[in-house]
Amino acid sequence: MKDNASWPRLATAVASATLLAAGGVQGLYVGGGLTILSTNNLDGAENDKSAAILISQPSPNYASLTSCQLLGEEPWNPNDANFKTTLSSFLPYQAHQGLAPSDQLYWIAKSTPGDDACRAINASGKIIDVDCASELPTLCTQSAAVSSGKVNNNSPSFQVQQFIGNKLVTGYRDYHVWKFRGLRYADRPERFTYSKVASYEGSGEVDATNAGADCSQPIGEVRNGSSEDCLFANVWTPYLPRMGGLDKKEQLRPVMLYLYGGGLTSGSGKNPNTDGTNLASRGDVVVVSVNYRVGTVGFLNLNDGIHKGNYGVSDMVTALEWVQKYIKFFGGDPDRVTLFGESAGALGTHIVLSSPKAKGLFHRAILQSSPDGYPSEGKLQSAPFYDSLSNNYATTTTKVLEDAGCLDATDKIACLGKLSGFELVNLKTNANGVVQDGTYLTTSVLPLTSPSLSSSSDVSVMLGITRDESGVLIDDAPSANTTTDFTSYFNTIASKHFSLAPNVSSILNLPSAITAQTSASAVFNSSMSLLTSMIFTCPSLSKAYSAARHGTFKEVYYFSFNRTYQTAGYTRPWCVPPKTSEHPDGDPNLEYYKCHAGEQMVVFGSVARAGLPDRDGNDFKFERLVVDYWASFARTGKPDPDQKYLEVRGFLETKKEVERIGSWEAVDWQSPKLRILQWGGGAGMVGFGDNGQKEQAGVDYVLLERRREVAPQVGASIGIVASGARILDQLGIWTSVEATSDIVRTFYARKGNRGEIINVDDSSALIAARTGYYNSWGERQTLLQILHDSIKNPDKILTGKNIVSVADAHDCVTATCEDGTSYEGDILVGCDGVNSQIRQKIWELAEEEHPVQVKQDRAALHADYHAVFGIAHNIPALASGDFDTVYSPGCVVLTIAADGGKVYWYIAERFPKPYPSGSIPRSYSQQETHDFLTKHSSMVIRPPSSPSSSDGVTISKLWSNSTFVRLAPIEEGTFNIWNHGRLVCAGDSVHKSTPNLGLGGNSAIESVAALANRIVALGSRTPKPTKKEIEEILADYADSRKPRANQAVKISDVMTKAHTLYSWADKLLVFHVLPRFSEFVPNFFVDLVVDSERLDFLPLPERSLRREVLAPFNPMMGSTKKESKIWRAVVGLPLLILAVVAFSVMDIRGTPVDAARAWRDSGTVVLPHGSSSGGSSGGGGTVEEVGILRKFYGVEAVDDMVSLINMFFVPGMYGLSKECRRQMLSFITDGTNLLLIWTFESARRANGLNILQFPNLFTLLGQLFGIGVLSPIWCFLHYLLSPIENFAARDQRLTRTRWSFASLPAILLAYLVPFYGLILWPALETRQELLYIWQLYPVYLAIGLWIGSRFFKDTEKQDRLTNTEKDVPVITWYIGASSLLGAVWWICTTWAGSGITENFIPTGIPSKGFIGGIFTFEEFVAQFLRWDEVFGFGSHFLWMAYLFWDLRAAGMLEEGWLKVVTLMLVSVPVIGPGATLGLAWLFREHILATRTHKGALTLEKVKRL
Repeated sequence: MKDNASWPRLATAVASATLLAAGGVQGLYVGGGLTILSTNNLDGAENDKSAAILISQPSPNYASLTSCQLLGEEPWNPNDANFKTTLSSFLPYQAHQGLAPSDQLYWIAKSTPGDDACRAINASGKIIDVDCASELPTLCTQSAAVSSGKVNNNSPSFQVQQFIGNKLVTGYRDYHVWKFRGLRYADRPERFTYSKVASYEGSGEVDATNAGADCSQPIGEVRNGSSEDCLFANVWTPYLPRMGGLDKKEQLRPVMLYLYGGGLTSGSGKNPNTDGTNLASRGDVVVVSVNYRVGTVGFLNLNDGIHKGNYGVSDMVTALEWVQKYIKFFGGDPDRVTLFGESAGALGTHIVLSSPKAKGLFHRAILQSSPDGYPSEGKLQSAPFYDSLSNNYATTTTKVLEDAGCLDATDKIACLGKLSGFELVNLKTNANGVVQDGTYLTTSVLPLTSPSLSSSSDVSVMLGITRDESGVLIDDAPSANTTTDFTSYFNTIASKHFSLAPNVSSILNLPSAITAQTSASAVFNSSMSLLTSMIFTCPSLSKAYSAARHGTFKEVYYFSFNRTYQTAGYTRPWCVPPKTSEHPDGDPNLEYYKCHAGEQMVVFGSVARAGLPDRDGNDFKFERLVVDYWASFARTGKPDPDQKYLEVRGFLETKKEVERIGSWEAVDWQSPKLRILQWGGGAGMVGFGDNGQKEQAGVDYVLLERRREVAPQVGASIGIVASGARILDQLGIWTSVEATSDIVRTFYARKGNRGEIINVDDSSALIAARTGYYNSWGERQTLLQILHDSIKNPDKILTGKNIVSVADAHDCVTATCEDGTSYEGDILVGCDGVNSQIRQKIWELAEEEHPVQVKQDRAALHADYHAVFGIAHNIPALASGDFDTVYSPGCVVLTIAADGGKVYWYIAERFPKPYPSGSIPRSYSQQETHDFLTKHSSMVIRPPSSPSSSDGVTISKLWSNSTFVRLAPIEEGTFNIWNHGRLVCAGDSVHKSTPNLGLGGNSAIESVAALANRIVALGSRTPKPTKKEIEEILADYADSRKPRANQAVKISDVMTKAHTLYSWADKLLVFHVLPRFSEFVPNFFVDLVVDSERLDFLPLPERSLRREVLAPFNPMMGSTKKESKIWRAVVGLPLLILAVVAFSVMDIRGTPVDAARAWRDSGTVVLPHGSSSGGSSGGGGTVEEVGILRKFYGVEAVDDMVSLINMFFVPGMYGLSKECRRQMLSFITDGTNLLLIWTFESARRANGLNILQFPNLFTLLGQLFGIGVLSPIWCFLHYLLSPIENFAARDQRLTRTRWSFASLPAILLAYLVPFYGLILWPALETRQELLYIWQLYPVYLAIGLWIGSRFFKDTEKQDRLTNTEKDVPVITWYIGASSLLGAVWWICTTWAGSGITENFIPTGIPSKGFIGGIFTFEEFVAQFLRWDEVFGFGSHFLWMAYLFWDLRAAGMLEEGWLKVVTLMLVSVPVIGPGATLGLAWLFREHILATRTHKGALTLEKVKRL
């Protein structure tokens, strides 16, 4: 804004600088561009010198010093202040607002005053030497003190001048903000006229260092000095813009204009409780507080066509007009103005929302404790009502005129003018009624239901109450411990304090349950609650929902304060929390009344300013949260603060709390009203988990807890595995649970008699690597408390509520409790444990419809064991993380060691005879517990380290060191019926497992997650679902959960039987299988948890989605979703058929074998000249005889068999048949890839417990029957036993690296070298020796692999956790090299030879051709080899097609199945079958190593979704 008005300002600035240069410091800083950077935690902390004043105008260094001195400060010095305390957040905040680049430098003090070098600092605190002529913004010190309600230093030392319009206004600063007080926003109006905006356009100076007079009012809040000349504003701002409009609009702060309360008869804009310092500073907003005329001076309506009342309303609108015109000079944004007030100030805000004159002047509104239902003429109102001029004159004005002696005066204005304003407002009647004056108000009410008539449809509104508003308005509570008549008391106080009719209780038609009360406390509480509901709560809620329904406002947000801090002069004894020895100032966590105006100081952050203490360590935290909410609403129109904003400003405490609470949603009149009743059944951990989930989803609920405590100590521990941990992580409490639990690290299996070790297993690390979560163990009580503390509204949890009856009606379900209370809801969830009463009720309701299933369910529960649970201390012999299982016939002990010698322990014993349902013991006496433990006291868990040592651990030692032990039956069972009507069960009430695997609690958490998902989904579809819709979702929940839940029960039972060595199979498993296959447990756990439930309405925790998680959660996999082996066998049947056909085609029995035997028995092989080298047999017909080697191994049977087989290789070995020789060279070379693949598959972790571990068995049989017969069998078994589900964990693809590394060297030495030797060795006899060796290559290969693997370090245990692709490079190189070799031979023998048809495509059936005399023996062998290759590699190509189909079904084959298979078939004639197979298998290997199943929940996929 470059106009003539800027020249006086510039002249003043130059004059100030000249005075300073001449040695004077009398001048004040003029020019703006000033921001105070100070940390404000609302705790009243004193100036610690870390704050600074930022001068945004860039200038050379010398000018920066001048500017600081004009402010009475020096350049900010890092030697005197801690950068991290304040500037580390404020300077990045400048960049966050777009006010400075992220690398902006700021002038600071030189190292020493006389130093020539100039220094600057950046947003990260780095100090840099800078050219002194550079122009940079400046950081000055901030020496002003922190002000308070009693201390306010406005001396010249801290004054500043700012042009407002053309007037030079002097204000001042404290530690946090710039203050301008007593600014005239309206010229003094004539009495009983509307106000007009004061002009700041004429030149002159204004002193704004002291507040102006309060408006005329009776003595009360204002003790003296009230005046009719009172229309003053006070401004608090963290920022003063540069003059001349040089700053960006983005630098302007939101504005919050406050209207005080006082019943429209009193109040002050300078009330210290509503001082704007802290709200402006922490909220980074400009706060304005104004006086407006009250009482008769502000609202007297003379109904004469001129003097129509509402003068105070005009003041409110005029203040908004002044803000629109001048607030930019104070750093305020006129396009982001929030009008807010408390009590009558909230009513004033409501009135201004109704005023067409205020349209467009403000953009948000906050109404705190608006008395919308306050009685008028003795009658309750549903909303503030604007009276007609005539009625107001008749009911109020005439009384004022009469009191003033002016009722009959001809000139009433002149008559009233004889009285001062103070005298007018102190008459017996003090007018404060709002009327329809035709100018400021044109309707009788705020048109909530007629948005077309609303002037505020573009205004966002926040409104709400304190919980017990009326408490402070009642000053005569009945005497404690006395009998009081409710009706008499209520009518008295309603009439006395609220001007209601004397018989109001009968008018209200109150129920007898209320009116019959006689207890003093009950009578007072009911009276206060009724009046609060009538005057505040119900009208406020009605306003919020009606406005939301009709679109009256842009958005509506509702709040209710349940923590308050009553102002010192406006309180009652019951409005402050009771004092305790721990909290001598009062404990706000105890019950007290949250009374009217109790939020006032909280909103302004002025508790510490008033010299009041933080009563419990949470008052200041709560203030900070509220201020951040209110300021965010002013900033954006939404109360939820921007997370990045909070982070940049360092408000991490608020950030964490906002994340915990969740989003503050606008009022939605159509939002789901689905109400859930849940009976927790004592310490129902499942119930707390369920409600935590439902609460985060926004579904209404009530939790009824039978016990008086939410987390009682019952001596129980609980294990949390990944399935439960992920859900707790979604709820945001896993960090707390993990911190209070102990990780299971090492499993010890021991024999029960002496504690001897059977096996030590560290598979816990693998479980954690696969799932992202360690198995953890902790106290059940602690978990319950964490779950409870995470619930945002603990008032929803009602303790001591024992349900005694349930009524399932068409429109709701009603639960009646033992104490006579009853609760209604849409669904009743029974989480009441194994002896569930809700389950019993479901059976009663379902019995007529499902008699057979109910009968089965009544008998489903049984107990085969009873057990003692305990928690011991001071057991140092068991290291934290140790999990010991002590196996003994009929008995098992489990101990889980925690930090500090703490041990969770459990000893279970099998009953001699199982207890059926109905006869299971419900409890045991102390004597029975004693007898049980005495019986097993000598059982050893850890033997002593030496015979003389006492460090051993026995049951006796655990018992004697336990603070709590409990003997209980171990029920188990699954049920058919989980739900009926509106009733449903979850957790142990429908699937109870033994605790040996720790699955019970996790399974319960999953069940409530599944139920919550369906409830939330239903609520989002329809606000009030029908009973049929409810029944459908409950049935779906039960059907979906039963397979997994029932399996958990079944597997737990199997494991408990194994623990107690129930059968010979269990003993075999415990003593022989598990010690040798340590990964049985982690594989088993992955199958159990990979498809576990999650909360669909909450984000998945990043921890479970990371790439490092080897087995990401996958709802398409898991133990209940395994592919049918029978189906895979049917699909793979063509491979078996191929094996049968191959055996038939290549059958060498009979004539072929007889011919081979005869040839062998002849003793010699006649070789034509040149044939032995593979050349032609021409050249004179010379022949050479070679003797047939009959003995080699010295074992007659072996030599006899091998020598016979050798005869089939003689034609190719000695070149009797060129086709045989070429075929053998290519086929055997291609066989290298086949052997590598079989070897890698045998070493694969996923194939650790199946026949694929023994490839040399197949190759050995292949030497006997032909590889073409065995290959289809191997491929069939692989397809059957190795589905994609086997690779749910990426480490399962990994091969045993040392074995894989040794594979190619071993194959070269045992397979290829002997073969090439028998083809190429010069000495013909030696070739037969090499043939003997080669025929048994499977044996040598097995030996070679075993020996060769010992040359490589065994890193599998580490690789499976952190390097699951370690073997991929070696596999790639080995397969690549073998494929290259095979391709070279193929090209040499095919494309450079006689072609594919002549050498490799069979032209007849070998056995039939030989028997029929069609083939010679050499031709028979050639045909045999061709078929061997066709069946051998053909079966592998079909196998690969199956495997690629699996990949396609799993969504892992991005390239398309048909494309891959076609490419594979096309490449066969080009590079040969061996190279094609190797490269195809290698491609699959890379897919398995780098891609994930389509159902896997990974970070990449979740972000994409």
